[in-house]
Amino acid sequence: MTMSCFQATHGLASQAGLLSVVIIVGLYGCDGGGSNGGNGAGGGLPPGTSLQAPTSVIVLPGDKQINLNWSEVADASGYNIYLSEFAGIHPDTAASYSEMQSVSTASHAFTDLENGTRYHFIVTATAGSVESEAADEVSATPAAPAPFNPTSLLNDTGIDWCASSVAAIAIEGATAEKRTGCQNLAASYPRQDAHSGRDARFRDGDLPKHGGGSAGFDFSKISNSGEVVGFAAQLGSGPDDWACTRDNHTGLVWEVKVDDETHLRHRAWAYSWYDSVNNFQGKPGVESHSTTLCLDASKQRCDTEKYVEDVNAAGLCGATDWRMPSVQELFSIAHLGLSQSTLGPRTSLDRDYFPILPTTAQKRYWSATPRASLGNSAFNVDYGRNGAVESSLKSTPWYVMLVRGPVSP
Repeated sequence: MTMSCFQATHGLASQAGLLSVVIIVGLYGCDGGGSNGGNGAGGGLPPGTSLQAPTSVIVLPGDKQINLNWSEVADASGYNIYLSEFAGIHPDTAASYSEMQSVSTASHAFTDLENGTRYHFIVTATAGSVESEAADEVSATPAAPAPFNPTSLLNDTGIDWCASSVAAIAIEGATAEKRTGCQNLAASYPRQDAHSGRDARFRDGDLPKHGGGSAGFDFSKISNSGEVVGFAAQLGSGPDDWACTRDNHTGLVWEVKVDDETHLRHRAWAYSWYDSVNNFQGKPGVESHSTTLCLDASKQRCDTEKYVEDVNAAGLCGATDWRMPSVQELFSIAHLGLSQSTLGPRTSLDRDYFPILPTTAQKRYWSATPRASLGNSAFNVDYGRNGAVESSLKSTPWYVMLVRGPVSP
């Protein structure tokens, strides 16, 4: 079997709304004739030095493609990825794999695959003619995207790993490790969150998505003109630039913030809570507060009601029916699988689809839901602290992220 060595860079793109890693490939000369190259010294490593095997290999199936990424290996200058339709791949046995790709970064996408066919992969690290042991073999089955058929039901939590009474199991590990960890704990620690639901289905390769997103979440980017755009689309003011994110499970479309102090939707603007239409217990909230916290200083209105009016006047993503989300809707996009990790509290949102957030530690966003037991307070969700649901006085300046679509239960 004849193989070539490749040098690659990667970018992000989309096929039918799915995450894809696009490889730009250029041929270059190979050490040792282009296969494994043996275990001799090379690549600047001291004699006798060996490379660690890659870890945390994550495999994500898409439409006629499979994306892989893994943890970078110290001293590695590249990686080899081996593919086969059969399990039991070994780098030294050419008959055990059908294709090998060499890349310079810790990710790769195999495209033009057959939907419905199971593919197996191993990854090794390289430095010159030195090649590491292989990471654990992983597998996945590409599939056509699911049709856009929103359920109006809320999302799962994002927790796709299990834990014992002592420690979490493979929270930061590969999908295969998370699956094994949950299987091992099913008897001694049953009925955990990750044993069922959308997150478990996606982890186990049984949840087709219309778009992308981690765990059981399913998101698509929406342009300023209101059309679905690919994963590679960037935020901007052009008609085809990304401006909103659609939750393909709930059907809700969310505002995406920008990092621009001259923009209405700047991530740092904050607002008091105010609703003159729904006068809760005669306490609609605070109509305005310090106008230095939003872009509407000339009109003396930095409150949630005025912000909704301004965004609808601007026609964000081609729509004029933007509203404040309920507290349940805000919480439904909180990715607790991130915020509860062993790395400590992290932003509990999928940053691929909600990338621009406040720089403050607290990232509290107002909901439309008042607190029944305290008329001058309303609920908010703090994405900077484990997706915590809190209540605050309506006079408090917090952030706002608008939504459109039918009100979820």
